[in-house]
Amino acid sequence: MKSFALINSVRSKFAVVIMATGAELPYRHINEIGEELRHLHVQGAVVFDLLASNGSRSRRFFSTSFDGDKFPPALDLKPVDPEREVREAAASYLQEHLSEFDLTLLTPAMQFAARKGIPL
Repeated sequence: MKSFALINSVRSKFAVVIMATGAELPYRHINEIGEELRHLHVQGAVVFDLLASNGSRSRRFFSTSFDGDKFPPALDLKPVDPEREVREAAASYLQEHLSEFDLTLLTPAMQFAARKGIPL
């Protein structure tokens, strides 16, 4: 299983959302993520959604920048509270690709919400 999934973040200040697909933190694969972002011609602010890797709704989203070629030398992840549309896009993607995610760190109620596409 791949440790991250990329979803476009339309109408948002973030160029892309990088979702953890399980307990492993996606930024441990920062070179692979950078390669995919270059291939997609992404440039600007990106947000990491760590729901599946930490099971927390409050410490879930972190942002950094991508200059079109690479991330900053010291990957400086800042906690953010993104617009509702980012949460909705993540919920929709999660519901549609549930088999690609390991949600064992989520509570049963959060797992139910994920299956129903309810933004967390």
